[in-house]
Amino acid sequence: MEAIIVALISTVGVVLAALIQHNRKLEKNEHGTVMKTLERVETKIDGHITDHATGAFQQTVAVSRRKRVN
Repeated sequence: MEAIIVALISTVGVVLAALIQHNRKLEKNEHGTVMKTLERVETKIDGHITDHATGAFQQTVAVSRRKRVN
């Protein structure tokens, strides 16, 4: 009887450890995907801010306003 209880506890422990390891692997993959997306968004925002800082954005706006007026 004791051997059966020990075997059941061991089995449950192994299954729980396998599930935890699987979830960690999935989270690591998802973290990589999120980081790539954040880097892409960061690059776009940096470019947009640079456009405002250098005045390049203002030139684009002025051209587009002239087109609407004509």
